[in-house]
Amino acid sequence: MKRVGIFGWGVVAPNSANIEAFSQNLKQANSWLSPFNGFGPDNFLVGMPDFDFSAYKDWIDQRFLPNRYRQLTDKMDHPSLFAIAAFIQSLAQNPGIENELQALGAQAHVYIGTGLGNLSTLSRETLNLDRAQRAWNRFWGDATRNQKLKDHLSAPTKQDIPVSNPEQANPSERASIEEDWYAYWTEQSVELQDYLQELANIESLIVNGDVEKEKLNVMKEKQRRKIKL
Repeated sequence: MKRVGIFGWGVVAPNSANIEAFSQNLKQANSWLSPFNGFGPDNFLVGMPDFDFSAYKDWIDQRFLPNRYRQLTDKMDHPSLFAIAAFIQSLAQNPGIENELQALGAQAHVYIGTGLGNLSTLSRETLNLDRAQRAWNRFWGDATRNQKLKDHLSAPTKQDIPVSNPEQANPSERASIEEDWYAYWTEQSVELQDYLQELANIESLIVNGDVEKEKLNVMKEKQRRKIKL
């Protein structure tokens, strides 16, 4: 039978920035929930972690290059920082374990599990994608850049299409009909297909000769052609 040893642990939890706070809170009957309102006003209470990553800055600065802390705060979402904080706490519980882990090198493994990850980031990036897609469709689904749409608008009764003109929609339904309209005409756009083909041609440029000498020239040429495109 395999044995599992726990040599240290850490925690980042609602109302509990570390193990000591967590231990004290377990002795009380107070609620650990608080308002969030991160997705607009609501009546929901959530467990917001009591967390300040700057509390671990000195520990990180003592062991890594000066820019490492900044890299972590700039590039990592909160769940990743929670895990780092809990790990640092666990090392402090067992003097000598840090040196032992360093001595083990690649034999010391780090396993991280997550459910949904950072919901705030998922929400923000989903909205950013939706806005970008909407702008893209409106650009290529505009009659000034879409000959098929221009032809359709000049003789709408001669072509049967699966979407309705938003200009003729009820106000309450117009937003969703507009999305379908622009998405459809973007797919029909010959101009967009020409653009994508030209972009593919640009990206297909390869380095000939010495890679180290020529790769920068190829990158500059790609950028120049993209700007012109």
